[in-house]
Amino acid sequence: MWNSLTPYCTCQEELTKGQYAIGGVMPCVLLGIVPAIAAIFLGSLPLFWVGALMILAAGGDLTILWKLFSSSDFKGEVRYLDHPYEAGLVIFERTFSKV
Repeated sequence: MWNSLTPYCTCQEELTKGQYAIGGVMPCVLLGIVPAIAAIFLGSLPLFWVGALMILAAGGDLTILWKLFSSSDFKGEVRYLDHPYEAGLVIFERTFSKV
């Protein structure tokens, strides 16, 4: 997103809640938590600061996941899709009516 200088990528397929959650938390885990833990064991302060910065940078992803898990009032089949050009997601729910 060039207007805010924010790196942003999307998935173009519908995902389940679990799939979306795994995809949303992985940048924080792989780029932030793992390097920060490795830095503690290696005694590397620069690596620790890089990990801490990446954890902070994943704040948007974690906010979306928090909203994802706080909106669980759905009763039908639910699929989640990254918004194609803005930060966030679109939730699709298919409900089945009883006849």
